[in-house]
Amino acid sequence: MKALRSATQSLSRNMRASRILALGFVALGVGLGSAPAATILDENFNANTQPGTMLTAGSGVTFNSGSVAFNGGRSYLRTAQSNFFNFDFVAEVTLSTGGDISFFGMGAGTPAAPWSEPDGASINLRLHPSHIAGGRSDAVGASQMPYAFVQFNTFAYMGSNPAQRLRLTWDATAKQAQFAIDNSYNGIFVADATSALIDGSNLGLNGTNSAIFFGGAGNARYDNFVITSSAPVATPDSAATFGLILAGLVSLAVWKRRS
Repeated sequence: MKALRSATQSLSRNMRASRILALGFVALGVGLGSAPAATILDENFNANTQPGTMLTAGSGVTFNSGSVAFNGGRSYLRTAQSNFFNFDFVAEVTLSTGGDISFFGMGAGTPAAPWSEPDGASINLRLHPSHIAGGRSDAVGASQMPYAFVQFNTFAYMGSNPAQRLRLTWDATAKQAQFAIDNSYNGIFVADATSALIDGSNLGLNGTNSAIFFGGAGNARYDNFVITSSAPVATPDSAATFGLILAGLVSLAVWKRRS
């Protein structure tokens, strides 16, 4: 009977030690893991109406044929959410080039006099059709539009195209943005051109004026607008994690010495 009780106690100690050790390794595994990209907004405009998550600026925005078109004076469609400056994200949209400059970026997303270019502090991609400026693609950082460019990077001459996929990547820690263009998008993004990094730390952008916007004029059409954000997994305190592992190892060592 005494031997049985001793064996039972020994087994119980072994199980406790194993559980502690397992918890430690599970916690370590969680800490080393990474979360998949979280979708913040995904709009295909198939409803042919203005989404409740977006706002218009200017009078030339129309929703039809499963996309959004920009005619008349330069106009913009922007997210109602305006704090994108605060966290990492990737924004993408597909553009069918119109007869005027098309714009895509982060900022207030409103037209400024006299040329109705993006107003206020912004980071934006300016895509010229083939008959304007040779089809030039510019990445700019501006403290006040129009033409108050703090940074200006001409990185491609893409010209007019019915299916350009535009990508904006923002690093909130470094306060840097980068644009990329897939000039013949077929559902899988492959960059044909990538801009230089744009420093967004000194433009006046902040957590209240940083919507994601796109627009223009000349029947430019946009579709399949997606914003994703990678959120870190909740990571346990490293000292606590390794403490669990150490406690498990010590318990196992003690059990082995007694058995």
